[in-house]
Amino acid sequence: LFYLKLNSDIAFRPIHAENPIAEKKALIYEKYQITKREREIVEQICQGKTNQQIADELFISLQTVKDHTHRIYTKIGINGRMKLVQLVNA
Repeated sequence: LFYLKLNSDIAFRPIHAENPIAEKKALIYEKYQITKREREIVEQICQGKTNQQIADELFISLQTVKDHTHRIYTKIGINGRMKLVQLVNA
């Protein structure tokens, strides 16, 4: 427990894309027919933002962010943020 307290900034760091490649993202967007709004959501997810932070920044409801996120995951065939970030970084 003490170790976690000392290293919590490392252990609980938000997931984000470290080296997103613009061409790779463009191919993903085109291949899976990601809409403009869904692209905005993907960009925010790759920056490590939470659903609430995304909702606040894009001036939409939390449920709308969740709906877009679910639609993105369904289109791509993944089941979470980590997979999305890995796909963008790959």
